[in-house]
Amino acid sequence: MPLAHIVLLAAVFFPYVQLVPSPSFTQPYALIVAALLFVPTGVVGLRTMPTRDCVVLVSFAALGAALLLLGGGPGSMQDLKFLLNYLAPLLLVATLFVVLRGDTAAARRGIEIAIVVWLGVALVEKFVSPHVFAFLLGTWSSVPIDMPLSARGVVSLAPEPTHYGFHVLMLGAAAVLLGSRPVFPALALAQAVLLAQSSSAILALALGGVLLCLLWPRYVVLLGLPAVVIGGGALLLAIALGIGGRPVLLVQELLADPRGIVTADMSVNYRLGGLAAAFVEVWNSGFLPHGLSWETWMAIRDEALREHDWLIDLSTVGPPSGVGVIAIQSGIVGLALLLAMLVRIVGASPRAVVALLPCTAPFVFVSQYYISAPVFSLVLASAIVVASRREATAAARTPSEEPLREAAPSPEARTAAPMAG
Repeated sequence: MPLAHIVLLAAVFFPYVQLVPSPSFTQPYALIVAALLFVPTGVVGLRTMPTRDCVVLVSFAALGAALLLLGGGPGSMQDLKFLLNYLAPLLLVATLFVVLRGDTAAARRGIEIAIVVWLGVALVEKFVSPHVFAFLLGTWSSVPIDMPLSARGVVSLAPEPTHYGFHVLMLGAAAVLLGSRPVFPALALAQAVLLAQSSSAILALALGGVLLCLLWPRYVVLLGLPAVVIGGGALLLAIALGIGGRPVLLVQELLADPRGIVTADMSVNYRLGGLAAAFVEVWNSGFLPHGLSWETWMAIRDEALREHDWLIDLSTVGPPSGVGVIAIQSGIVGLALLLAMLVRIVGASPRAVVALLPCTAPFVFVSQYYISAPVFSLVLASAIVVASRREATAAARTPSEEPLREAAPSPEARTAAPMAG
């Protein structure tokens, strides 16, 4: 595998590692490398991937650019950050498609190694010292050091537990799509639940399990019932022993006051409350686009805080939802294009229990994880590689069937044959 491709994958696998101090969570290195490789590699990817995926990616990027220009161009740096939600999938997916298709085995090994590295760092942080790898987070290096003071899990190489949980789940989803052995997706899942202890990641997994069972009902018995029994038993045991961290605390709060948990817990209010407020705005506006202006979002935010007294606060940099920000900014058109990408990810999944992680992807990005995150493009590119191979296999079978149909005599020929004799 060429060095440039290795650098790109490394930047995708470890998007929060800071080479240069930055106030942003996600670093731009993967996007920069993909942009540099786009002409020699990404264009080839667009030409060789299935037409449907090429059209979706190009249309999505064009939609974002058009919305920005129609709004008078970028009025702030945040406007340009919003634009990355539309441009990043085009640049990254097109380039990663070539990388993953060209050497799938090496890319799959890379993903597996990344999952193990994230696990190793998290274990050192939890059981040895949170200081060892903190320097890799640069501006956010104090986060893993302060985290033991809270009831939350570790962060590994991410700036906070939820990003850690979401990121490793999506690494696991890419591993599933590229045919990795089940042990590596299982390690990714275990990290999100046991080490990150992210309530958002656990909720996304639960919803992914529901989607899996809806798509393939036989997994209601194979996956759904055992998950409910084992999960419920583990939860009751954790409550009885007073262990389990923040997810268990939230469940206890939910059982104590189901209606009040959104207003009682700041984090839940910020995330679930903000998510609900974003989609209320989308519904009330009739799925019409609001554009990419940060000032427009601030006006929407202020109005939501006035209108919904159950909202404690709302992000100043956009809705706390990767899908929600697209829905508000680009309306029904952008939402349809994004849905096509998420359907591609789920549709490329194998019909096996390991499909749980790809089925979890839509719910990760419905949550506060934006699709400008490089791992979104990694999962989507992996799904497109799978889909392209399926299409190639189907196309290869078709010509071999045509001669058989041509060789078979028509009804007229069969009727005429005795007469010819």
